[in-house]
Amino acid sequence: MTDFKNLFLGLLDLMRLPEWSKSLGNMLIAAVFAGFFGNVFLDFGLVVYGFFAVGFLWSGLYTLNDCTDHHHDKLHPVKKFRAIPSERVPPNIALVFSIFLIALSFLIGFSINFFFIACLAVMLLNQFLYTLKPFNFKKRPVLDLVSGSLINPIFRFYAGWVLFIPAFNDPLLVLIF
Repeated sequence: MTDFKNLFLGLLDLMRLPEWSKSLGNMLIAAVFAGFFGNVFLDFGLVVYGFFAVGFLWSGLYTLNDCTDHHHDKLHPVKKFRAIPSERVPPNIALVFSIFLIALSFLIGFSINFFFIACLAVMLLNQFLYTLKPFNFKKRPVLDLVSGSLINPIFRFYAGWVLFIPAFNDPLLVLIF
């Protein structure tokens, strides 16, 4: 029973649930602005539904990143306590979990709209470029900043926007905000 509990808690750790706040913030701001500029009724149930899709995507992507880095993380004074380097979750189970979360995200997304799927796809592609060889943007000084601090927040924002206005047509000032 203890092994199952450790595995379960390790999988929860891999999901990095506190990191979901980044998506929630961007998506709520976008939804409010979409309601204001698009004069549409805001269905917060739809925001929650879309938020879970984006959250599952990012949990899957964080898990994938941990799978690729676990050998290096074992040597890091803080990261060595993460679920994979500490051996609470075997790398092969983490990889399957990552694929499951990403697939679940897209499954939810397909019930929303094409533009939402496009947001998920761009975030997925960007994170693949960030994480996986031969691109490995996270190890390239300018590309890591553009990938993590510019592209991701924009498409987290758009994931909230397209829930109500199915187009990439927000006012530029809103996007800059």
